[in-house]
Amino acid sequence: MYRICWDPQWTIHVCLMLSRRLRLSNRSLHKLKSHWMYRNMAGINPVEDNPGFRHALLAPLPDFRIQWVKAHVDTPAGRYKSEWKFNDQGNLFFSFSIPFNATANIKLPHAKMENVTMNGITLTNSGFHVTQEEENTLIEVTSGTYEMSYVPSKPYKKSLSTHKLLNDLLRHDGGACRFKRVLSSFCCIKCRYNWAKGGASIRELASYPSFSAPEEKLDELDRKLATILLD
Repeated sequence: MYRICWDPQWTIHVCLMLSRRLRLSNRSLHKLKSHWMYRNMAGINPVEDNPGFRHALLAPLPDFRIQWVKAHVDTPAGRYKSEWKFNDQGNLFFSFSIPFNATANIKLPHAKMENVTMNGITLTNSGFHVTQEEENTLIEVTSGTYEMSYVPSKPYKKSLSTHKLLNDLLRHDGGACRFKRVLSSFCCIKCRYNWAKGGASIRELASYPSFSAPEEKLDELDRKLATILLD
């Protein structure tokens, strides 16, 4: 069983910045178990066959609603660090530190090895042993600091857009409101709901005579829809 001890030889510090969109009260936040935060959110895990953290598994689970996480764990082998963050486009950035004379397996979620950059070079040219396990990339590393970035194969940022089904957009209060503000003058309500039943996107319908929305208006709507973060 894995134990957490708050003493000078084994301290755990987790620094989290929670997006306002998550809307967690302080009371709810304090109920989160610290071991869940650093073992899942930060992804710092021991390996049973290597006691004393001489070898670790670093497998964070990013969530776009939480924009970034920083954590470190002081172990008998030294300090492990794990950080990740998203940019506005939903791309992922990681930073890991492995202490001297220790090793680790890094598991990058929803990553294609050929798309990952590590310390400024392509991961496949890094010289480390890399394997692809379905949607994840596994890297065997030694002591050191590693910075990685890539575009996830599965988007973490979920939002509405003019390329999505109009039906889905109109079902969302925020999406319907933005649609009305930007494009209501270009189509009648009756036509709008008839199109929604057909399951087409706004872009696909933009060429219809009864819609005829200009490209700049569609782009404006996309910018407004991008501010809506779906759960």
